Amino acid sequence: MKNCALKIILAILILSMLLTGCGQNKRDNSNNTLYIDMNNSICKEGILVSDKGVMTYYDYETGQGTILCTRLQCNHDVYDKDTNPNPECPAVSPDKCPIKCAFITNGKLYFATEGFVDKEKGIVTSKLYKADLNGENRVYLGEIDFSFQLHTAFIHENYLFGIVTSIKVVSEADGNVETQSFSRIIALDLNTLEITYLSEPNETSGNLQAYVYDGKLYCMFRKLGTELDELSEIRVFSLKDFSLADTIQTKGFSFVKYCKDNMYYAYSPEGTDKINLCRRSLKTGKETILHVFSDTKNVSCGIFTVAGDYIFYMLSYYDGVNPSENRGTYVFNMKDESIIETDFSYSGVYAPISSSVDDEHILLDYAEKGKVVYRYMKAIDFINKSMNFIDIKPSE
Repeated sequence: MKNCALKIILAILILSMLLTGCGQNKRDNSNNTLYIDMNNSICKEGILVSDKGVMTYYDYETGQGTILCTRLQCNHDVYDKDTNPNPECPAVSPDKCPIKCAFITNGKLYFATEGFVDKEKGIVTSKLYKADLNGENRVYLGEIDFSFQLHTAFIHENYLFGIVTSIKVVSEADGNVETQSFSRIIALDLNTLEITYLSEPNETSGNLQAYVYDGKLYCMFRKLGTELDELSEIRVFSLKDFSLADTIQTKGFSFVKYCKDNMYYAYSPEGTDKINLCRRSLKTGKETILHVFSDTKNVSCGIFTVAGDYIFYMLSYYDGVNPSENRGTYVFNMKDESIIETDFSYSGVYAPISSSVDDEHILLDYAEKGKVVYRYMKAIDFINKSMNFIDIKPSE
């Protein structure tokens, strides 16, 4: 009984940290906003996943998971039509539709179930729930008219911004369902479930790269077609009514990243064989060229992330005929303008950077037995090829 009590205390402490790190957006930018990656929620203090259908929080300090349930002697059993048709554990789905995604905002736990076919509507829908941080006091919010397969989503206050997939049932015969799908950028009000469409169907593909700054929402619109960058621009929406406030043309830009008051990107001026590593002030719009890469014909620069004074990027070569060639991964120090080559494989596994967590820490990820593993460490430790990191390994 003493061990059980200790586990409960530990769970409460961890959830309190999660609330502090993810639920309170004291600054008006996406570095303090929870975001969703591959349906896993990334917070400043840890990662929230649906682990074998059970909502589990993994903290960065230990890499250990804590199930979002404080009930004594609970086995956290998921739905089974014969043995468990009405699941009672607050960390699992209340019905046969498994949890697709869970996240926290405004001090509450939200989760969506995997999409199912609504025969009356003729579309695939999902259900959204809200609960306390320990999963108790669950409230069914309603049905959402899309599959909750998010292609990177961001949370700001009571809104979720993401690229979602709408699936329409075309025909159904002999148990076979034929569907058509398209993607759109949405703003979902988590209080009312009202959806505002920020794009036309299939108008954008790839990473949304959303960011909130000074009452405005920045979204990347990039659609690849017969010509590279058929559509490439950042659209800036007002958070008051989601009207279009500005458009930033980004043809020739690659992998735009945000950090505090600035936007970072690599830009290839048309007609030149050079790449400019740039910083643009979101406050004034002023562009500053931080570094110029010369003699870069057929070379592209992709920025992984920005953490503090460090810009992590990769150079690759592609002549349109031969396979793409990795020219190396580097870090640019904005303080002294030095460049250091880094190595994703120094630890024995190939673990590229996925994002920054704050000014000091970054997340890397790699595959292990077909499953994603997150690696949490200080940016300077990665630069110095340190083995001082924590690996977080959800079971799925």
